Amino acid sequence: MTTYHTGRSGIARLKRMTMLALYPGLRDFPASEWQASLQRARDVQLDILEWIGVIAGVAVATWVLRGLAPGDGVVAATALNVMRFFLAIPLLMLVAGPFLLRRTRRGLEIVRHQREFDSGPAHFSQGGRS
Repeated sequence: MTTYHTGRSGIARLKRMTMLALYPGLRDFPASEWQASLQRARDVQLDILEWIGVIAGVAVATWVLRGLAPGDGVVAATALNVMRFFLAIPLLMLVAGPFLLRRTRRGLEIVRHQREFDSGPAHFSQGGRS
């Protein structure tokens, strides 16, 4: 007998697990609100520690990638610059990414508190005095 599974695909499950691992605060939101909540969380300004971390991360990445010595000729220099570009992406994710992740997690907490505050007065007005 053939069994058909209804539900999420493997990729959707993996995405959900990854999002919850990166942003545990998403558990407080319905899945339908995740994208909007994350966008609002990412709109939160960086605090001083996050600014310092991102700037330091960019400085470290620049310093590490400048250490790659260019070869002779235009072709070698061009190839080196292309290689630096593709090395910069994972390096920046490694050194500056945690600070951006911290900002988004902090932003999710702010969004959650705003959501609770916005829904709070409605609860009091329903069963209260006239």
